[in-house]
Amino acid sequence: MRKIIIAMAVCAGVVANGEICLAQEAAPQGLKIGGFVNSLYDTNMTRETSSFSMDQAELDISRETSASGFLLNLNYLGGQAATTDEVVEQGYVWLALGQSARLAMGKFNAPIGFESVDPVDMYQISHAMVYSYGLPTNLTGLKFSMTASALDLVLYVVNGWDQLVDDNKDKTFGARAGFNISRSFVLGLSVIAGAEGRDTIAESLESQALVKVKTNNLMVIDLDFTATPAEATTIGGEFNFGTFSKQSAVKQGDDASWLAFMLLLNQKLSSKFALTARYDYFNDNDGARLGGGIKESRHAATLCADYLAAEGFRILGEFKYTMSSKKVFTDGSGKPTDAEMSLAAEALYSF
Repeated sequence: MRKIIIAMAVCAGVVANGEICLAQEAAPQGLKIGGFVNSLYDTNMTRETSSFSMDQAELDISRETSASGFLLNLNYLGGQAATTDEVVEQGYVWLALGQSARLAMGKFNAPIGFESVDPVDMYQISHAMVYSYGLPTNLTGLKFSMTASALDLVLYVVNGWDQLVDDNKDKTFGARAGFNISRSFVLGLSVIAGAEGRDTIAESLESQALVKVKTNNLMVIDLDFTATPAEATTIGGEFNFGTFSKQSAVKQGDDASWLAFMLLLNQKLSSKFALTARYDYFNDNDGARLGGGIKESRHAATLCADYLAAEGFRILGEFKYTMSSKKVFTDGSGKPTDAEMSLAAEALYSF
C-alpha cells in the first residue's frame, strides 16, 4: 500500500508539471499534456439578455522528438452539439525534414491572420470581425513549414475552408510568409485560394439536360503585423481582402468581394494587469459574409482589461460597441437598430 501511495504522489507531481505519468514508469520522452478551461458571463445590453456559460474546455496532448511528433487538441464547446469537427480542434502528425522544416498531415489551425483560435493566446475575449467573417478557422490536409533566418514559411493543400471532409473534387491551396523585420517588428503575408462549395447536378434551363454545377473560387489575401516598440507595449494589425466568384447576394450572378481591417493596442500596466483597445472594420459590399444578405459595413470598438489573479488564472472584462450602416440588430423590444453594445467577463485557467 505504501508503494502505491508513493507512486500516486509521484504521478500527481508529474501531471502538475504538464506531463503524463503512466503507473511507476517515466513518461515517454517529449510527451506533454496541457490545456485550459474558461467560463463566461455575457450580457447584450441592446437586446437586454445575459447568460452564464462554460465556454470551452481543451486538452492538448503532444509529443516531439528530433525526427517526428504529433499534436492532438480535444475541445469541448459549451452549449453546442458535439460533432467530430468540434471535438477534435487539431489532430496531426509531422515528420522532420532536416533541422528547420516539417511536413505535417491532418487537421490544423489555419496559419493565417493575427488573432489566435484559443482564448489563452488572445489579448481580449471576443474575436475581431476579420477573424469571424474573413478567414477560415481550421484546415485539413497537408502542410509544409520551415524557418530560415528571418523568414518563416508555410505552404499547404487542404480540403477547403473548415472542411473536415472535402465536398468537391477540388483542393484549396495556401501560403504564409512571416518576415522578422527586426526584434520588434514582424510582418505576415498570407494567401488562400480554391474552389469552395458542394459539387451538385442541376437541370440546364437552355438544354433541359442535367449538367454539373461548378464550384466557386474563393480567395483571400491577408496582411498582418506585430510591433513591440517597448517591452510592455504590443501593437497589432491586420488587413483582409477577399473575393468569392458568383456569390453576390446583392446582384445575382456577380462576384462577391469584401474588405476588412483591425488595429489593436495592448499595454501591460504591471506584471499582473493589462489593457487592450481594438478597432475593427468590415465592408461586406456584396452581402456574402456578414449574414444579412445586404450591402453593409460595420465598425466595432472593444476595450478589455486582463488581470492575472494567480498562476495560470486570468480574469478578463470586456466592453464592445458595434455599429452597422444598416439596421441589422434588434433591441429588447424586437425593433431593428443599427448598433449594439455588450459586456462580458471571462475566467480562464490554463495549465
